[in-house]
Amino acid sequence: MTQTRERAATLRAARRERGWRMGVVADVVGYLNEGVSVDVVGHRGSGRSHVADLVEQTLHDEGVPVLRLTGVPALRDRPLGGISAAGFELPRGGASSVGEVLAALRPRVRGRGAVVVVDDLDGLDAASAGVVAALRTTVPAPTLVTRRLGTERDEAVVAVLPGMQPGIRLPLAPLRFGEVHACAQELLGGPVDSSTVARLATKSGGLPGLVRALVTVGRRAGTLTYDGAVWRATAPLWSPELAHTLDGYLTGLDARTVEELTLLAVAGPLDVRRVRALVDDARLLDLQRAGLVGALDGSGSGAMGLYPPLLGEHLVAHCPATLRLDIEARLADEVPAVPHPLRAAGGARVHSPEAVVSTRLADHWEEVRDRLQQAWAEDRAPAAGARLLEATLASPVRTGPGVDEQVVEVYRGTAREIGGDADRAQLEAWYAVYLAVGRRRLADARRVLADAELAVPSHGAYLRATAAHLGLLLDRVPKPPRTTAAEDRSPLNAEASRGVAVETELARGRTAAARSLLAAAVPELPLFHRHHQACEGLARVLAAEQPDPATWTTPPADLGQLASDPASFRPLAYVTALGMAVGGHVAALDDWLSSALTVTSVGTLQRHYHVGLLSVAVLAALWRGEDAYAAGIARQAAATRQPAGPLPLMASGEALVALTEGDADGLWAAVDAHLAGGYLTAALFLAVEALERRPDGARARVVAELGTRVDGGLLEALVEYAVALGHEDEAALAEAATRFGRCGAVLYEVRAGVARARVLKQRGLATEAVAQVEAAWAASLDVARHAPGVFSPYLDALELSPRELDVLRQVVVGLGTSEIAAELSLSVRTVENHVFSTYRKIGVEGRADLLRVAATWLGPRLRTGG
Repeated sequence: MTQTRERAATLRAARRERGWRMGVVADVVGYLNEGVSVDVVGHRGSGRSHVADLVEQTLHDEGVPVLRLTGVPALRDRPLGGISAAGFELPRGGASSVGEVLAALRPRVRGRGAVVVVDDLDGLDAASAGVVAALRTTVPAPTLVTRRLGTERDEAVVAVLPGMQPGIRLPLAPLRFGEVHACAQELLGGPVDSSTVARLATKSGGLPGLVRALVTVGRRAGTLTYDGAVWRATAPLWSPELAHTLDGYLTGLDARTVEELTLLAVAGPLDVRRVRALVDDARLLDLQRAGLVGALDGSGSGAMGLYPPLLGEHLVAHCPATLRLDIEARLADEVPAVPHPLRAAGGARVHSPEAVVSTRLADHWEEVRDRLQQAWAEDRAPAAGARLLEATLASPVRTGPGVDEQVVEVYRGTAREIGGDADRAQLEAWYAVYLAVGRRRLADARRVLADAELAVPSHGAYLRATAAHLGLLLDRVPKPPRTTAAEDRSPLNAEASRGVAVETELARGRTAAARSLLAAAVPELPLFHRHHQACEGLARVLAAEQPDPATWTTPPADLGQLASDPASFRPLAYVTALGMAVGGHVAALDDWLSSALTVTSVGTLQRHYHVGLLSVAVLAALWRGEDAYAAGIARQAAATRQPAGPLPLMASGEALVALTEGDADGLWAAVDAHLAGGYLTAALFLAVEALERRPDGARARVVAELGTRVDGGLLEALVEYAVALGHEDEAALAEAATRFGRCGAVLYEVRAGVARARVLKQRGLATEAVAQVEAAWAASLDVARHAPGVFSPYLDALELSPRELDVLRQVVVGLGTSEIAAELSLSVRTVENHVFSTYRKIGVEGRADLLRVAATWLGPRLRTGG
């Protein structure tokens, strides 16, 4: 009895943590209910037991009998140890006891829909595994087993898996960025800085057990601290207290294997061919099967890296000095510099390529800074100083006393009397960027640039362009910087001036002018070429010329972009996310945002692009119906006083909170701030969000006037949609939806259709409203399936009460009126009244119509109850 109570307490605790792996739990329960067995495979710390607990509790709630066993490695040498550990009394009698155990267990799994759950199958003794296998041959109960990666040849696994037919294998993927964010916030009890979440996701590889360990130890060790607004990582996350957790990943490995893992830990991700030259193929294959080495695709031959990355830090920290010297000697002799790792290899996703990428990026920037620091120490010329400052600002290093001192030392210690004017101008420009973006001292940055123009007038255009760029980021849309013919002969002057002119036109909503400037010349200098790529992608999104929004970003931003140019990733990641969102590629957007936000390379130069990614992430969470996650990101952004950026959906923390709370007044305050600064494009995107939440004819007229100053297919369609929203013009909303469809803006096409359905509903045209919302659902199955939140405005307009939703759920599953009355403890007359009321509100005439809408747009509301 005591063991039963303890088991119930464990299951209740699992239910309180429903945020982890609930999608997997739903899939597993669905398969088991259909008689299909499930083999859940994952890393140590991936949450296998958590899944088993939640599945068991869910089945228990549904009235399904469950026989639960758990493998205990310490009992593997004891026959029937797993059965005994589960609380079953074993009969005495040697060999005959197995048959007696079977006879005792069969009644437990003969009930209607009974299920067998075996957690940690690879830790089960052979006799207990034989009992499970024998049960499967006599009682067709579907079975759920969980086990570690790389255990296919384990004795218990070999005994049980072949009999699990029909069956499927379900690998546990790493937690996504949003899941790590929710986990960290739950454990710390408050908002968590997004860069800290990215570091947690990187170090843990998205493994829930390691996330929990990192947060728990970090809070106690002081590496995670609360600054009064958010939790931040203020020191390296590795701590000796984590050794016990990480040693578990090495259990069962021989000394030679651990030594080869240590080699990979010291080296970082390596070219696949080099790894094969260093590690025996058979041993390497075993490590891959166990998930300790992740294979990555690449241009040519690809790369491999240790997983999870925190294990690498553990191995390096405990590597004996002599072994470290031997490894470094081997690497120096055999392993030249290798490309950065790229995309994850095909197949089931059981490790996190983003975590390996982030680790390699951190190594990359550390190597670059060390090399440039040494070069500047030997030659304090402006060229060396400028390159060092650029690398410092591009790398993901937080501003703080150490960084401040380094930047100031380089700026003041550089010998300006040697070197050319262009190098000196760049030194002054990078210091101004540090002051403005890193320290929020725009006025001081402008003074530095003005003084520099007097000192190096030959590059005045470049310095003025830098000042205009900083003003655009932090103040308002500037006037186009002036240049002279003589200045334009310098590529530095010409490309900087043209780049600022392009981004200024995009911020003002003058898409055609921006594209004209982009077409005039392609920059040759790397910094401006990266900027050109991002602006070109954004211009394509705003122009909406191509029918498929997936092609709007060129070249496509993916992890492969990190190979040749890590600094270009964040700008193109933002543009890619925006294009996916507008185009309604919601499922792909979710994957992309998780990858982009997990990669921790966010330097001072790229903060506004990171703001854009976070803003799109908030909206995407709202579209998916994940309101709590959206609110968590918004609160974190507000707590850190996240400023708005100059481009679409680069919203301030306050604006993001207003988005999640449906606060139209707060959104209009953000729109007014954008308009005051001349950021017309950003203002238009937010104005649409505000008008969807609360139609306002007066505000719509302001947006209509805005339409006379912007151009580009998407921007013009947004103006039309905003005006239709403000005036609740049903015909105009239909035209807006059509226009969005023509320019490939599928997400807005669906949103316009939903808005039209709501207007029809408000006018009492229920039948027409139902037809319209069904058309909106059919316009994009991607949006319909992965963005149920887009339909929330219409569902809210139905004003279904919680009790009406309860009754509807019972109708949908096929219960009759009397059965519903008994199930909900209501009278038959009350149930009939609720059914009649819901049919009237929804606009359907009978059960068949109800089942149709429940299978589409009404389904998400019935499942969530919200």
